[in-house]
Amino acid sequence: MELPEDVVPKPHDGEVGSYNLMSVGDVQAALLNNEFKPDAAVVVVDFLIRHGFITADNERSFVQINEHIHRRLPFRVAEEWWMFAVEGGKHLL
Repeated sequence: MELPEDVVPKPHDGEVGSYNLMSVGDVQAALLNNEFKPDAAVVVVDFLIRHGFITADNERSFVQINEHIHRRLPFRVAEEWWMFAVEGGKHLL
């Protein structure tokens, strides 16, 4: 997450012990060393893919990673999901 230099995040809910400023290289090394919880690791990997840090050119398992992150759900979902977010012109989300 990009923040202004003068902003120092502080944990308040007890779920986070601390925040650390890390370079992309440090984040990638931490992922490889299993330093993230699995649910957080998936979010971080997705971020790195969406922002071009992990690509098919630099990750041989790129296709498999994407297939695991963006798998098909075993049940039907609405293709026009936005219809549920707007009702009578009012945003529900």
